[in-house]
Amino acid sequence: MLPLCRRVLVRACSTLPPAPEVIAPKNYGDFNTLAAEVRAIAKAQAKKRLEMPDTQLLKSLERNDLIHAIRKKHGGFVAVAQKLSLPIVTNTTSTEVHKKLAVRQKRRRARLVDLKKHNVF
Repeated sequence: MLPLCRRVLVRACSTLPPAPEVIAPKNYGDFNTLAAEVRAIAKAQAKKRLEMPDTQLLKSLERNDLIHAIRKKHGGFVAVAQKLSLPIVTNTTSTEVHKKLAVRQKRRRARLVDLKKHNVF
């Protein structure tokens, strides 16, 4: 076993790579900070006009912190796009999804009415 002073010297002289600098996380609870980041990404990705970056783009840029802040702290992508006055490209199948949900809800209501008629429970 090495004496203490020798261990310290070996540790101090080792050729380990320097520790990476830790960047302090930004406060995305503040809307202005979030808006600045989203606008910067939108400008960098813009081809013709600015658009709200979607989830897939942010995931490809590994910006899960922005996705979390938009969804959990600021009301979702549509709400943030409205606050920033950025157009948002929505999925064309959203109306189809809405129809499916409406039909499902109607079916459940009808089933509950039938259950109440027969006093099954």
